[in-house]
Amino acid sequence: MKKYLLFILILCCLIISGCSGVQSVIQTPIPEVEISETEFIDEVPDLTMQKTSEIGCEIIVNIEHLDNELKDPEQGIYTILSYYVENPKVYIEGNDAASEKINAAIAEINSPYIPNEQAIGTEMDYFTFLQSMAEDSYLLKRESGADLSMQSTFTRMVKLIRADDDVISIEFSNMSDVVEREESTEVYCFSTSSGDKITEEEADSILQPQIECSGSVNIYKMADEPEAVAVPVNDLVNINDEGDSYLIFVDGKIENIKFSKVGYLDGIFLDVSDLWYCNAMTDCALQLKTVINPENPNLRFSYETASGISNLIITCDNDGNASFMLEDAWNAVG
Repeated sequence: MKKYLLFILILCCLIISGCSGVQSVIQTPIPEVEISETEFIDEVPDLTMQKTSEIGCEIIVNIEHLDNELKDPEQGIYTILSYYVENPKVYIEGNDAASEKINAAIAEINSPYIPNEQAIGTEMDYFTFLQSMAEDSYLLKRESGADLSMQSTFTRMVKLIRADDDVISIEFSNMSDVVEREESTEVYCFSTSSGDKITEEEADSILQPQIECSGSVNIYKMADEPEAVAVPVNDLVNINDEGDSYLIFVDGKIENIKFSKVGYLDGIFLDVSDLWYCNAMTDCALQLKTVINPENPNLRFSYETASGISNLIITCDNDGNASFMLEDAWNAVG
């Protein structure tokens, strides 16, 4: 357990090294496109999410990642505190009131943990409290001759438990070793229709809808020139501003779509953090901007149909042509 928690803390802000030499890649052909009645993509939008069609996404949860490093107060050489917080934002199609109510509640829940100059010196400023503790710890280490390169860490991570027409449930987990080793978890549930908070017991009493859809996906790299795409392009998932642009095509309907950062350890991929979620997509495309490392992939694309859950690792060749690979296939040769 300690090994796993240490692994998660290290990977929150870094891309870990994986395995290499994978050969059994599932190639995904570029779909044929029609020129009439198409939508042209001139460039990748700057917005994290841009809605451009009425079909596909119904509930979207985009998870922002905020990180900060504080240096020692004397020389500014040693990192004394590594601070990482995940902040979810919810979009419910056709229900702005519920979306705003849920996001307002999440902002209140997360406000003590997000650095804010207006909160400095107040009880809502957990960041400054940890900064003070980390500085005290650094001074004690220096006076005692201890290793000054050992840094304190605080991590607040988000896990989406459920998001459907009835319930949105989000888990927040804190891990800290600033004062002493501490871990805590809290779950907040909301009514999708009203945006009101509900209890875990109320959420658990509402059965999740059965998955009965059928669909498949493929991916290809967007060319430098504009592409004519014969299906609606839903959202932009912007994972890395410096990355290349890709299109993921959905044929049919898929549900519980999720991008996750993963790390490879002891022959398996482990979840590091959730990045983006959508409850359903139908006959459309999703725009992705990211950096793909063919030897050390760290991005999983997963979805669910009536046949079960598909966990796909996104990889590419040396020319940047993307492909999906079954996670189990990578594990078998990794």
